[in-house]
Amino acid sequence: MKSLKKLSFYEWLFLIVLLLYPFRHVNIGLDFWDTGYNYANFIYGFDHMDPMWFFSTYLANVVGHFFSLLPFGDTLIGLNVYTASTISLAALVSYFFLRRTLQIPSVLAFLGLFLTINLCWCPTALLYNYLTYLFMFLCIIFLYKGLTKHQNKYLFLAGLCLGTNVLVRFSNAAEAALIVGVWAYAFIETLEDEEVSTLKWKVLKPVFLKKLWSRIWRTTLWCLGGYLTSLVVFLGYIAIRYGISTYVEAISRLFGMTEESTGYTPTAMLMNIYYNYRQSLDWFLYLAGFGVVAWLICLLVGLLKKISDSKLLSFVVIGLQSFTIARFFIAVIDLFYQKEMFITDYHSYFSMFQPVIVLIILTMIVAVVKVLAPGVPKEEKLISGLVVLVNFITSIGSNTGLYPCINNTFILMTYLLWQLYKLFTEAKFLKIKKWKISLTPIWAYLVLYICFLAYQSVGFGTTFVFAEATGIVGATTKVENNDVLAGVYMQEDRAEAMTELSAFVDSMDMKGRTTITYDYRPSLSFYLEMPPAFNAWLDLPSYQLQYLNQDLAEVSNQILSDPDSLQNYPVLITTPAAATAEYDGQWLETTKVKKWFSLQEFMQTHQYEVVFENDFFVVYDVTTH
Repeated sequence: MKSLKKLSFYEWLFLIVLLLYPFRHVNIGLDFWDTGYNYANFIYGFDHMDPMWFFSTYLANVVGHFFSLLPFGDTLIGLNVYTASTISLAALVSYFFLRRTLQIPSVLAFLGLFLTINLCWCPTALLYNYLTYLFMFLCIIFLYKGLTKHQNKYLFLAGLCLGTNVLVRFSNAAEAALIVGVWAYAFIETLEDEEVSTLKWKVLKPVFLKKLWSRIWRTTLWCLGGYLTSLVVFLGYIAIRYGISTYVEAISRLFGMTEESTGYTPTAMLMNIYYNYRQSLDWFLYLAGFGVVAWLICLLVGLLKKISDSKLLSFVVIGLQSFTIARFFIAVIDLFYQKEMFITDYHSYFSMFQPVIVLIILTMIVAVVKVLAPGVPKEEKLISGLVVLVNFITSIGSNTGLYPCINNTFILMTYLLWQLYKLFTEAKFLKIKKWKISLTPIWAYLVLYICFLAYQSVGFGTTFVFAEATGIVGATTKVENNDVLAGVYMQEDRAEAMTELSAFVDSMDMKGRTTITYDYRPSLSFYLEMPPAFNAWLDLPSYQLQYLNQDLAEVSNQILSDPDSLQNYPVLITTPAAATAEYDGQWLETTKVKKWFSLQEFMQTHQYEVVFENDFFVVYDVTTH
């Protein structure tokens, strides 16, 4: 509370913006993929969800289910608000750490976090992502405080956050690599130890090794203690409620899913990351090359000042330097627009992808230099090293390359602004013997790039709303006969299709009946208030054919046990494209087609017929009972 009382008017304004800005798009939809799929999992839970994904994202589903129990938690806007609050929380926690602990100027902390929120492209329904970022950032805070203040309780809390994050998303187990930062700090502290600092060849001396080993063991054990404590508590609860064998079987399936979903193999994931960096490195080198040329021209122009002390000449020189920098930068941007590195279609990821990755590369270079440079305070080396580790860890476990890194710049963006600000205020000249070479043109060039990135980021952040892996365009119409979608704006054709489907579901009293959705329509379970029969997203490669056949067999047995009960028959909803497709020989062996044939066989066995269709949906149901 004391820290809140010390806030200035501007800081209160910054906090209010960071708190409310993540809610700017809560009433815009409609996504048939991730959004409704995750919300259906939150509401209907374990009994209607693939066990593999239920347990591999366990805590995200628990928190999501809690949100669904709150007022309006059964509506799209309501859950959008509750899940978006995790971004607000992460931004506020980040602000106080950056401002109070790292002593970063308030304007820089705010700008960095504001741009970060604009870059959060992933729908907030994917709660396992944003909870991951929140717990990762809490771990960084506790590691920093525990190591710099030598307080073991913070190290324990850091381990607790990392262990908890494994239950948020199983692939977060890779975050244990943050322990490298702990070991590196132990190494730096030992080098600066008073007993060691006077020795030559310090790292080879027994006294150095003894002190280093002692620090590593102490800090590691406290972190490990917190890590194991959280795992024991959560896994113990899961074992009591669901049975440990159920959990082990589900997680085992996670390791086996790479047979069908090859994008999740370690090689594929690393290659995606490498490709993104390799592609963006070319653009980074182009920018750097143009920047150096502009700098050299500015230096040549600056030599005119040596000729005369005339104030008029100085004014002319400054004007020429400014014009040179701006003109070069405009030329670079124009060239990159032509080459489609930068685009102004803010409904697309490409408007910000390359610009941000270039910035990430610059941040990694700055952070590595800070870690290796002599004379840098060990606290600054620590946070620089953690920035590098967080960036590399964030993409592990994802098949989308560096897109997760763009979604998680809560510390990276402000860190870069902070370091550039420090360099600008502390190093205005490059000294080479007797020569003092001005670095102002370089700083001006970087400021122009930051301004351009901010422009792209805000354009993207105020425009982009996720729907089927792209941005929504023309969301101007609402569905008036669906309580779940009340108040949500979407494209006119989708609104009309959902209005027709919702009216049909109401007329046939289908709410509450289970459903099977096929061909990338998993969100319909949530939108129509019809629980998934077993898995809302059959198309996912990670949901293997053998498990679909097993689940269909269980549904068939349930039907045969009481064939007169309509509730035993799930309603199947797909798309006209899937329902009318003619598959030739080359497609017959694909898993997705095999899944459709299994569904067709199921429907033929139980005498399903088409009962509704429009341009977006085809509904199958039994008609005689």
